[in-house]
Amino acid sequence: MRDMKKRKEIIEQSDADMVISVHQNFCPLPSKRGGTVFFDKSSDCGRELAQSIQKNLNAMKECVKANEALAGDYYMLKCTKNPSVIVECGFLSNADDEALLITAEYQKSVAYAIFKGAVTYFA
Repeated sequence: MRDMKKRKEIIEQSDADMVISVHQNFCPLPSKRGGTVFFDKSSDCGRELAQSIQKNLNAMKECVKANEALAGDYYMLKCTKNPSVIVECGFLSNADDEALLITAEYQKSVAYAIFKGAVTYFA
């Protein structure tokens, strides 16, 4: 939790317009695939940001399963007034996702999808 509180301090001290926390997912069901964006259910702005990023993740040529942005109950989504999302780029528990996640090309595609989603959110 100390790490999370430090992240909150950094966010509060910055002049950020949004918070995007990037992660890799894991699930006991190896069939789970693809990127998923989480938002705080009480944040309309967070939901809009998440949906914008999710739309761009789903549009990636590597996307084999379109996912929906989901409400999540995570500290990083609730600790700040800024629109906040958690982007899970894929499942390390899925061999196909894991193979993609370690490639520079896929990493760049995901980064660009996140960027496009953030820019679209502010447009």
